[in-house]
Amino acid sequence: MKLVLKGHDERYVVEQGMLNLFPGERPVYEPIGPEDDTWARVSLREEADGCTVEVELSWRGTAATHRLDAPLTGDEFQREGLRRRAIGRCFFLAAHGVTGTAPPWGMLTGVRPVKLPTRALLSGATPLQAKQELREEYYVSPDRAALAVDCAQASLNAQRTLKEDEVSLYVGIPFCPTRCAYCSFVSQSVEKSMALVPEFLQALAREIAA
Repeated sequence: MKLVLKGHDERYVVEQGMLNLFPGERPVYEPIGPEDDTWARVSLREEADGCTVEVELSWRGTAATHRLDAPLTGDEFQREGLRRRAIGRCFFLAAHGVTGTAPPWGMLTGVRPVKLPTRALLSGATPLQAKQELREEYYVSPDRAALAVDCAQASLNAQRTLKEDEVSLYVGIPFCPTRCAYCSFVSQSVEKSMALVPEFLQALAREIAA
């Protein structure tokens, strides 16, 4: 897919959205010609307290355009996050306009989905509100939203049972039978290396014991 960025250089968020929504495509940064039928033009115009994102997208000759206005508040780090989220959301909605479908995890890319409902619950949201945020803000399917909230509740419940001399530790097991579309860590599935799992777990147990 040919990509043209105007007013920004947020390649990562655009490429992650493209890989999530058009798995067979690869980014190509070249001018869009009249004969091209698969491309995206992602424009950003920023002001003091907000930004406007516009995505013009064509996929196999079917075109769609989406425009999104988003506020920018906080320090530069927070503004950067809001800016990237606006670009990702606008790209997702334009892509949805040409495909008519959405992945089960919606527009999520490069993030563990459970982090979002965990943050919501810690800020005082109810489980229902956390599910609604996933569905309405990130377009996650109902069953995946319920799964993420269940995992978040289980994690928080475990955290609350910790004693003063205990810690909660996340241990990643880097063997995935398939690659989740939202994930930016595993670049491909690892069917050929699954035989290493028993040895890995034994080594991990030795390290934990040590």
